[in-house]
Amino acid sequence: MILPKTHLPQQEKKMTSIYQNYVREYLAAPVIFQMAATIRTQFELAGASVEPQFEDRLKASLSLGSIADGLVDFVEGLYTEEEVQQLMDFYNSPVGKKSLAAIKTPIFQESMKSLAERIAPQLKDFMATEGQEMVTFA
Repeated sequence: MILPKTHLPQQEKKMTSIYQNYVREYLAAPVIFQMAATIRTQFELAGASVEPQFEDRLKASLSLGSIADGLVDFVEGLYTEEEVQQLMDFYNSPVGKKSLAAIKTPIFQESMKSLAERIAPQLKDFMATEGQEMVTFA
């Protein structure tokens, strides 16, 4: 029988806590940042005109808590408590802080946009052949 997390033994509650801390402090914000940039790039590649404030407004509308809650189960299944502590130690180190900050730089965003533009022809070819059979819109 699987118990709801509110009824887990104390040791598992502690583990859940470290996972929640890791996700909220180090993972959720970069995920939201990258999601917004990726969505903007996809709209632009589709020929849409995207206003400059689009990403900031999209990031503001996405719930950090909701994203974090959705990532906790993923992280719990991927890392042990000790590994999560090691990750948190890394992200608190100078190189870890630099890594997190790099994601938010214009250079990184331009690199991601350039990569998306490079693979756009491959994506278009894929969607024109087998891909369109696998994607449906509601």
